Amino acid sequence: MNEYLLYRLADAILRRGDPRWATPSGSFLDGLREAARGGEIRLIAAACSVYFSQYPVARHFVAAAVPGILINAYKPLTCGISFRTFLTWARENPEWRQTIRDCASSPSLVTVVNNVRESIQDFARRTQGA
Repeated sequence: MNEYLLYRLADAILRRGDPRWATPSGSFLDGLREAARGGEIRLIAAACSVYFSQYPVARHFVAAAVPGILINAYKPLTCGISFRTFLTWARENPEWRQTIRDCASSPSLVTVVNNVRESIQDFARRTQGA
């Protein structure tokens, strides 16, 4: 686990409500983006678990942001496919967002993200080979 990211997220948890952000969870969301860019999915789940226990009122808002953070910042998730291909896959798999939201603070997030990645890869192979 990346110690810098761990510190970064811990600091964001302690500084919730920093006025430099438009939302009280802004610094934490930014830390999640940084963790996603670094491939630290396990850290995202652990940080969300702590954040949600400290700020239960933010759970829905932050969990709802996690799918977008992952799809945009964790590059292995989209496997280099085009945006159009991703949108087509997402229309055919509408549950992907809710599935990630539901386990944002659980160790199972790693497995779910891997399953989503495999599903996207399989879809891309099927549609590009057609």
